[in-house]
Amino acid sequence: MNFNKAVQGAVDWVNDPDSPATWSNTLFLITADHETGHLTNAPKEFPNHPLGEISQRTLQLERNCLTTCLRASWEDNNANMEIDQGETVHWAWNSISHTNSLVPLYVYGRMPIAISYFVKGYDPIRGVYIDNTDIYRFLKTALSFYEFIYLPMIAR
Repeated sequence: MNFNKAVQGAVDWVNDPDSPATWSNTLFLITADHETGHLTNAPKEFPNHPLGEISQRTLQLERNCLTTCLRASWEDNNANMEIDQGETVHWAWNSISHTNSLVPLYVYGRMPIAISYFVKGYDPIRGVYIDNTDIYRFLKTALSFYEFIYLPMIAR
């Protein structure tokens, strides 16, 4: 919730007519350094299936599964705290630590170099992806462009 408010605050600042920032001189990038939990549509389902229903009701259904000790959201029809055959699973956590799953990358604003230059491959569910080390290269290139082009103009 606070993260969403921080993002909205930054967007509002750029959109404010009194701000020196505009989308033509601002690059906005949001991502994560890693995924944790390996959230999938069911226990041990990896990874190319969409999650089930996400709603207040299914959020309230999330609890620890007795045998795995990991959390899941499911319709526990017989109240045995186990995910049994035929019970509807909305999602399940499969890890308690970092994973190598893809994480979202959101880029908006002025981009002096196309981020598509850094695309490494295609995931059938999530689409194109870049290597996390290329985020650094993308930003370094963007900053170098601004230093080279804009600083001499500001110094005048």
